[in-house]
Amino acid sequence: MKARVLTFTSERTAEFISHEISPLKEGQALIQNQVSLLSPGTELALYMRTHVGFDDPEISWARYPIEAGYASVGLVTDSRNPSLKAGQQVMHYGAHADFTVVDSSITYCPVPDHLDPETAVFSRFAQIAYSSLLATARAPGEVLVYGAGIVGNLAAQWFTGESTHARITDLNETRLEMAKQCGLDTELSEETTYNTIVEATGSPAVVNAALRRLKRHGQLILLGSTRGTVDINLYKHVHRNLVSICGAHETIQGESVKKILSQSLDKLASNDLIVKPLVTHRIKPEQIALTYEQLIQNPGEYTGVLVHWSER
Repeated sequence: MKARVLTFTSERTAEFISHEISPLKEGQALIQNQVSLLSPGTELALYMRTHVGFDDPEISWARYPIEAGYASVGLVTDSRNPSLKAGQQVMHYGAHADFTVVDSSITYCPVPDHLDPETAVFSRFAQIAYSSLLATARAPGEVLVYGAGIVGNLAAQWFTGESTHARITDLNETRLEMAKQCGLDTELSEETTYNTIVEATGSPAVVNAALRRLKRHGQLILLGSTRGTVDINLYKHVHRNLVSICGAHETIQGESVKKILSQSLDKLASNDLIVKPLVTHRIKPEQIALTYEQLIQNPGEYTGVLVHWSER
């Protein structure tokens, strides 16, 4: 039996590579995937070779070939893992593939009953977005999130769920409308200042814009992976204004990753996190490569892109 895995073999080249599935070992389970979710951030940066890791010898994993994707939901078809039973629905960090073998090397979590796979797959991005809460060094107060993509939207929802007044801003009016459908408030005025600003776009230019809008003693949370270097007036915007800048890479979660993923699934099941308005496209596996190119050409038209595997 073979599994097809989407693989970046070189810059802007994505193809399916088939791997033989070996007999399961103790602790492993075979998942037949139903839905996977494209990442318009890290995943697309790896496809385009714009990720900073390619030119950094200390980030050795950013090298071709790269198995693409890290958010999938599927059904257990065979298991030698006592915690996973045949027929059980599982969220996991596997790549875009029709089958995935999960074990202790891949984070996974059972999906709550009655939670559909299209919603459950967003738990991966909700788990990433939760990093912004962990990175806060002070009480958040008034919060503004720059970037109404999937991660930014979910970060704003997390803060709002913590009884914090959070707003969100974006240059894309469609994404702002999606944010409203998710129950979020959008920015009222570009002159308003905030105690906490979450940068979720990854754009170096936004970092300075955010720093200018922080109140004294404010904090800037870097949730998006910044694509490039930033020239900052440290004296004016950080030192003199008593501002803190905090990185919110998901590694901040440490050993709590699986717990936060489970919490994200529960929040989605209870509608405390809303994601259905974020779905803009549903595609077949054979359309993924073309979709990457469309994302590059028309990024504002794509937010949540779901890959459906079950029809195959």
